[in-house]
Amino acid sequence: MNVTRLQRLFSSVRSSTITGILASLALATIIGWLTGAHDLTGMWLITLAIAGPVSFISARAYIGFRSALEQERLKVALEEQRAQILSRFIRDAAHEFKTPLTQIGVSLYLLERAPEAAQREPHAAQIRTQIDSLNALLDSILLLTRFDTADAHAYPRDPVPVRDLEQHIRATHTHPRISLQPHTLDPAHTVPVNLTDLKIALKQVLENALRYSHPASTVAVDLSRVGHFLHIAVTDQGEGITPEALPHIFDRFQRGDESHTTRGLGLGLAIARRVLELHRGRIEVQSQPGKGSTFTLVLPTG
Repeated sequence: MNVTRLQRLFSSVRSSTITGILASLALATIIGWLTGAHDLTGMWLITLAIAGPVSFISARAYIGFRSALEQERLKVALEEQRAQILSRFIRDAAHEFKTPLTQIGVSLYLLERAPEAAQREPHAAQIRTQIDSLNALLDSILLLTRFDTADAHAYPRDPVPVRDLEQHIRATHTHPRISLQPHTLDPAHTVPVNLTDLKIALKQVLENALRYSHPASTVAVDLSRVGHFLHIAVTDQGEGITPEALPHIFDRFQRGDESHTTRGLGLGLAIARRVLELHRGRIEVQSQPGKGSTFTLVLPTG
């Protein structure tokens, strides 16, 4: 049943409710006069006896239809929101696909016209690079789709000791610029996580920090406990994020480099945020232009 039809029914029920109450009051007044109940108390008793049930039934019908109308409006609003998100996602994805495909087309054109092998190799290398970019984009989209469709209530998590988590960070992220800071956490303390997915989220955050900071700078990883939460803070020494861009930093296809001169797909931080949501945690960011950024993965310990 659509909103327009519900609105018509709602208006009809509202009119019927008002008419019913007024009619029952008029009927009660007439009966009161016919039966000789001219005093105020008698009139009120007759009015309540006749108008009360009618008003109660009418009011219940009115409330029921009003609730149904509000639910239908909410459903329509959610569907419109989903359609807008999907449309924006398709538009942004199409744009991201178009750039490497255009470069592949140009490289093929030049490749076909290069007379010697030495001149053809740079164009072939460019094609391979763009194909790798397309594959990475597809992998990220598929990964994000998997996380989007995951049920947070049935999401698998297992208790992992802090020492194991720290070892996984050291073993997985061996880039020389990444530095795991000393901490005072109890190594035997456990945190319920999906280790495979958490490593994916941390990888996205670390790659983002490496990409947008100076090649000679250090990216620090710090583990700490704040209340009932484990914090994994990733701090870089990059250019920072402008106040205008900060509220949109976790949006899909959002790039810290609007000119797209820095390599990246704009999906990494969106993937990280969704993984933290599945863990019933969150990801926070603090940044100042010219002073770098700190992304903190916040995980509940219970």
